[in-house]
Amino acid sequence: MKFSSLIALTALASASAFAPLPIVTNGSQSAQSQQLYSSTSNNLGPSDGKSIGVTSKTSEWEISQISPNVQIQGQTRHTWNMADASKEVVQVALHSNGRPIQADLQVWIGPDWTPVTIHAKSEDGSEYPIQTLIGTRNKAANLEVMNTGPYTMPVKAAVSYAIDPLANARDDLANDDQVEG
Repeated sequence: MKFSSLIALTALASASAFAPLPIVTNGSQSAQSQQLYSSTSNNLGPSDGKSIGVTSKTSEWEISQISPNVQIQGQTRHTWNMADASKEVVQVALHSNGRPIQADLQVWIGPDWTPVTIHAKSEDGSEYPIQTLIGTRNKAANLEVMNTGPYTMPVKAAVSYAIDPLANARDDLANDDQVEG
């Protein structure tokens, strides 16, 4: 009996599905994780863990280029910290796989953290994704995306600081005489 138990434990210990993951220490971080969190490679913020927000890698609306995609299940939320006071325009994109999008975007702007809520809806998140620019008045801000749809309708979200020409879109509108829409 003891011998068969020992053989069973040995077989389980050698199975890769049950093997413990290797412990990663600060001295042996992978190159990929160092690239993700270093402030010099992609403007994700300082390496001390305090994020100042992500800067977009595109001037278009490709969700994969705005920031890392976050899938938000129905009736849940995700929050981004946008703490860089030198930047003002935040780019937000919400997509789905063809299902409807129902979301609340809340912008909490410092120093008094007054919330502003934007209700966003789309009947087809693949054909008509939700894309917007939000100003932070050059203050620290938190942006929360709450998927108010049912749990069967997840949403992909991406939030980052906008780059040119999207960062200057408001200035371009101010110089125009007419705005239609």
